[in-house]
Amino acid sequence: MICVDPIDLASLRICDHPIGKRTRLRSISRRGRCSRALPFKKGEHLTGLAVDASVRAALSRGAGQGAGNLFSLNIEDLRKKQALTPGQMLVVLVVDASDSMGQGTTTRMKAAKGAALALLTKARLHRHRVGVVAFRDKRATVLLPPTQSIARARDRLRLLPTGGATPLADGLWQAWQMIRQERRRDPLARSVMVLISDGEANVPMADLSSGADVLDELRLIAEKMVGDAIQSVLIDTQPISGGLRQMHQLAMWLRGAYHPIDQLRAGHVIQFVSQAGVKRPDISSTDPI
Repeated sequence: MICVDPIDLASLRICDHPIGKRTRLRSISRRGRCSRALPFKKGEHLTGLAVDASVRAALSRGAGQGAGNLFSLNIEDLRKKQALTPGQMLVVLVVDASDSMGQGTTTRMKAAKGAALALLTKARLHRHRVGVVAFRDKRATVLLPPTQSIARARDRLRLLPTGGATPLADGLWQAWQMIRQERRRDPLARSVMVLISDGEANVPMADLSSGADVLDELRLIAEKMVGDAIQSVLIDTQPISGGLRQMHQLAMWLRGAYHPIDQLRAGHVIQFVSQAGVKRPDISSTDPI
């Protein structure tokens, strides 16, 4: 168990890219500023009617220009509103709290807490949300459900449990489920998962007696996350002099941005999240070392 001291958010360097900047998304909705009007599709419910655009469509067809100048509005004239609504963002920090790197565990957890609080501070005006999942021992735990509250985050992340093996697959699974649940609440929300680990997964989700393979589980979960269009950022905390870069392989499966870094700080996490919001690097061309 790690007790993290209060973090000076002002000391964290925020990179120039705006964190939590709202993306303008197009959706058929009664809320938001109307961007344009579109014809209804065959069999579609007549909701979000754009009256002015429907009248203009009828007039352009020639309604009211015939005998008796009677105005007529046909089903083909009806138009629906396409609104511009602000897209919110969910950042899910998935943190390795196992003993695989000794003192590196403390560094990871402190960096995750600092990043979570800083992201909430920076993005609160846009009502973005941050969640934290930690994995250790036999399974992963949701330390912080998606929230906009800095006070709640401070309280939930004050004591951080650590130690044991590395159930990385369960950590990814819990993050995936958190994002899916959040999307049911807000289908327009953009999701970014940030995995902080050395990648030394050694605990499968399935029963060991079933012959489960950890890497196969990771690959299958990664495929599901890619299928759900979840953007990923992977921060490899294995020492630069280390051997096999398992996090790089996982980044390829997740089609995510890969960042190997020795001395992790909260500011690094913030920078990588900001970069993910601007451009997703092509990890196939990233040097794993």
